[in-house]
Amino acid sequence: MNKNKAFSIVSLVCGIAGLAVGWIPYLDYISFLFPIAAIVFGAIAMAGLKRENMPKGMAVAGFVLGIIGVALWVLMFLIALCAMGFAGALVASLV
Repeated sequence: MNKNKAFSIVSLVCGIAGLAVGWIPYLDYISFLFPIAAIVFGAIAMAGLKRENMPKGMAVAGFVLGIIGVALWVLMFLIALCAMGFAGALVASLV
């Protein structure tokens, strides 16, 4: 198997895993690693497949899923941060 094709498959699997694991409580703390790996492997695979003039659909799909996974992780982190701030303000107003 070609090295760039393997990177494409790894990118796609990491992108799917990042989206699937990101919604599971207590695993979401490490779930940001999967989309980052999908972005890195997808970019490497796309560059290599472009040089070889081969189809790069899996690499692009993994890259896009990685970007979506990182965006969702950042959004969930900001929501959690706002919720903690709201809870702190609520407790401070009650005291």
